[in-house]
Amino acid sequence: MKNTAKKKINKRVILHYFYLIRNQRFIFRWITNLKYTLMYLIFVKNRSNNLIEDQIRKKILSDLRQNGIAFSTIDEFFPQIDFLDQMKAWIDRNNKNLVYKEKKEFLMSYHGNADSILDLDSNNPFINFYLSVPILRIVCDYLGYIPQLNYLTIEKTLVMKESSPVHSQKWHRDPEEQKMIKVFIYLNDVNENNGPFFYINGSQPSSKSKFRNIAPQYLPKGSYPDEVKVMKAIQPEAIVCAKGKVGTLIFCDTAGLHRGGFAVDGERIMSTAFFPSRKWSAPALLRKSKTYQFNYNSSLAKKILQNSFK
Repeated sequence: MKNTAKKKINKRVILHYFYLIRNQRFIFRWITNLKYTLMYLIFVKNRSNNLIEDQIRKKILSDLRQNGIAFSTIDEFFPQIDFLDQMKAWIDRNNKNLVYKEKKEFLMSYHGNADSILDLDSNNPFINFYLSVPILRIVCDYLGYIPQLNYLTIEKTLVMKESSPVHSQKWHRDPEEQKMIKVFIYLNDVNENNGPFFYINGSQPSSKSKFRNIAPQYLPKGSYPDEVKVMKAIQPEAIVCAKGKVGTLIFCDTAGLHRGGFAVDGERIMSTAFFPSRKWSAPALLRKSKTYQFNYNSSLAKKILQNSFK
């Protein structure tokens, strides 16, 4: 038994140092993701769409790089496209498909399966939104390479009056990579009581803030630190409570400390898209469909989806 336990510990330590070296900024971008960095530099970087779009993108990237989190709205990106109405209609049509998430009794998925695997459907407004050029430009510009779309969820957070925060409702850092990006959309009004997303400004590993060192990841794992220790280590003004109206858009580096989804008064409906590197170890929670067509998307969207199916 002792030898077995020792082997497990040695394997964990070796794995930790492997990921620690792999995640060094230069190595991760120019060796691990060399092909996808070059693709970004050739096909994406410095390509302008229009002046207004570029101004929005620059502001979001500035906030992301400084704080690890940035805010916008669907309408700000697409004033001429009724994405929000399309998303609401999709949710109404799929209310009958709501199922509980595995291991997270406070969440229900609109996908109709417990693993939240989503079929690629060119009529799904969430897929069309997340694979649009303005969104993907921000994703790629922040990471510095062309990633994959690993999963896309549309979920309802339930009221849990009689319980304490669990799992992702507690402060934590996501695992495996030291720079990552998720994009969230609120599909109803979110206040401090119905499960808002929380973030500690400057806690992302790429930050220059002292908060980047609080409860660091133990790669390839993330971290779930003691809540009391976290609160003692930060100033209250560093905590962002992401309240917002329906249609609020949040870009976030979830290698930073964050929590959310603890609702005590009212439910929250939120969509999440996750864009890690192609080297991410977990397979994409997307299912190819015979009827799905790439041709309505940009070449950038095609490259990202091709990275998703290894």
